[in-house]
Amino acid sequence: MRIWLNQIRKILFILILISSYCAAFSAEAKHLIESRRISVLPIFFVPRGENQPTQQQKELLQKHLLIARERYNVMLKQRDTFSIAHGEPQIVAGKRQLSFYRKQTEKKNPPNYILSELLDYLKTDRHHCSYVLLIVVMNSHDLYPYGGGIPINAGTNTGGGYVELSSYRLDNGPGFQSTLQHELGHGFGLPHSDTYGFDMKNHISIMSYNDKHVWKGFTPPENQGILAPEDLRLLALNKLIFPDFYFSEEKDVPDGYKLPGTLICLYPPVKLPNKPDYKIKVTTSSGATAGTSISNLIPTLISKPDAFDDKAMWISGEADANGWVSLVVEFPNRETMNRIISCTQHGGKYNMAEAIRIEVFENNTYRSVIQKELKNPDELVEFPTASGSLWRLWFKAGESRKVTIRGLEFFDGNVQLYPQLWPYSL
Repeated sequence: MRIWLNQIRKILFILILISSYCAAFSAEAKHLIESRRISVLPIFFVPRGENQPTQQQKELLQKHLLIARERYNVMLKQRDTFSIAHGEPQIVAGKRQLSFYRKQTEKKNPPNYILSELLDYLKTDRHHCSYVLLIVVMNSHDLYPYGGGIPINAGTNTGGGYVELSSYRLDNGPGFQSTLQHELGHGFGLPHSDTYGFDMKNHISIMSYNDKHVWKGFTPPENQGILAPEDLRLLALNKLIFPDFYFSEEKDVPDGYKLPGTLICLYPPVKLPNKPDYKIKVTTSSGATAGTSISNLIPTLISKPDAFDDKAMWISGEADANGWVSLVVEFPNRETMNRIISCTQHGGKYNMAEAIRIEVFENNTYRSVIQKELKNPDELVEFPTASGSLWRLWFKAGESRKVTIRGLEFFDGNVQLYPQLWPYSL
């Protein structure tokens, strides 16, 4: 049950965040999130020249997935589990031979061609993907791919994910069921147990490599792995996958157990071939004060309106003669949007924006999309759908003639674009 070690080491860059910042969503953001749910979609991916999956393999995968879903229900204490997309596993023909995909994993920070082909097949993209793709690569020769998974956009509650396993493991073991539970954990955003300092060979979590947790076919071991309190706390934040699971220290932390004050996420986002880097550039002509920087805004964790963190916010310079400050958001791709959550103010009373004006760059000029008064430090702003890679946001300053921006969140309908690595509390 060894987990594609070289690849995991490459993608398991740890970002540690203070857990006190991660609370419940605002009513507006919660409504957007709850109107969408990510499900697990099983797929047989068939590289050129490899055999098609048999009916027996389809039935094996379906049975394993149902068992894994019930195991998560038990581990989440009957409070929720993941959903499975309807219908039989899909069968998708790869564009390249198995050797090509294998060679990519030997490179440093390789793009994921299999995931890219599947997103094209599903006619979606990394933002709008509504699945954790459970990919069984048809390979009758060996255990490649040895196992791996991560949310496509990294972090937690950021959208879809992927898991890769070999059909050889499905047919022959070892421990397909226990590996499936572990890799689904990665697809849902869970890191390995040792990132919290636990022994990978002996920890209680399914996110360890504890040999006592290995299943034999459909027969469970005497000591099945569980979800540790750290795992439960993180999965409770992933409302796109587990909307009904809420973490309770009283119910989920044993007496005497010391829960770390940090949260750890998988990072960086998956790299896709022939696509620009997954990052946003933010610039301003309005300056910066109080040791802050415009580069702090995205994709850092958004703090609360009564907080101050000069590493996670931008405090503008003096507003122009009309009382406005501005910033420009440059996406790596042309994006369609109709909602932005604007997070202004710090310290509970300083530099709240009084209004916002949103513009999109079209035909070599900026076109005004909406101007709206802001009544709250953090507010959901809805506007007519517009598309572009360059957007300019203006914020009306108050008496201080400065504006504090703690963060921005972008939405296309109920789909968040370039989300923060953790859900934010408004």
